[in-house]
Amino acid sequence: MILNPKDLDRLADLVADRVVHRLKATPDQATRNGDDLLSIKELGQLVGMKPRTVWRKVSEGIFPAPIAIGRLKKWPRRIVMGWVEEREQFTGGRAAKKESENRA
Repeated sequence: MILNPKDLDRLADLVADRVVHRLKATPDQATRNGDDLLSIKELGQLVGMKPRTVWRKVSEGIFPAPIAIGRLKKWPRRIVMGWVEEREQFTGGRAAKKESENRA
């Protein structure tokens, strides 16, 4: 059976939706360890950046790149939190303070 590119995209999206749903729905070992996947909106709220800023920092190599699940782009929470902690150590906690001031 040969699938055309449009059908492959639909199949990839279906599989991605199921993977994301399953990760969120079942409290397996990965999600208990903070390995859940964040959307760009969730990520922006967590780190205090707008989606456009996140994508710019990804393209500049400053922020971790997302993983692709079909056409979806998701960030593992564990990797994002590691980036935040590393940045806070490097800046002495000033980065978190500055980002919270920018949001106010």
